[in-house]
Amino acid sequence: MRLRFSLPFLLTFLALAMLMGELHEQAHITTGRLLCGGYGARDFNVWQLHGDCFTTHPLYFLPTMMGPLFSFSVAWVGMFLLRSTDIGRRALGLCLILGSGVIMRLGFTSLASSGDEPSILRRILGEQLTRGQIRLLATVVVAAFVLPPVTAAVRALAGPLWKRVALILGWQAVALGLFGPYVVQVLNPLLASGFLAEVHLLGTPDFVLLHAALCATVLALTWRNIPRLVQPESPPSQAPQAVAVG
Repeated sequence: MRLRFSLPFLLTFLALAMLMGELHEQAHITTGRLLCGGYGARDFNVWQLHGDCFTTHPLYFLPTMMGPLFSFSVAWVGMFLLRSTDIGRRALGLCLILGSGVIMRLGFTSLASSGDEPSILRRILGEQLTRGQIRLLATVVVAAFVLPPVTAAVRALAGPLWKRVALILGWQAVALGLFGPYVVQVLNPLLASGFLAEVHLLGTPDFVLLHAALCATVLALTWRNIPRLVQPESPPSQAPQAVAVG
């Protein structure tokens, strides 16, 4: 596939990525609700278990696990869509792989030992492994889920290998550079100031739900930008046929 980026597509992709991020958080807190009997406090990217569930429930690690499992599942769906002969489905598959944020999950896990996966292993294994050993184990586990869809994304693109890898990593860097500060410096401070901080549905502040609804609306209205990401392949030129005269 050869890609053609545009500002309208960037808007569509960011809406998709932010919506996937919120569904990731919903996977966390919904599992916590089923496990603990209530919702804990949350903002746009940090959540807590209800009451003393973290210290009293034997399966307290399950809510932490469900977020990554959701993101990995989205990426694997994208990988299978890449096998389609339809340009639109292949473009959607590529966007799902990168919009799920699994590459960033691998980076945070291996470089910073942060995120859900190292947290799960620390909670399960406790003092049995050192911090470095947990980082290594978490990196191996995350890589097992992440590398197949990411490899499929790289192989689906056209051009030299180094350019394809650079494109994927650059795409993720741009998304992280826009998404991270937007959440940490804009959305969470607004929520912390009390803006639409009341909780009426799904254990989630109204502001978070309103923002997710806005992302879903933008995605629905600009959905056609996704298949337009892929540049249609020009049909092979045919040599002119000889015409018999006489």
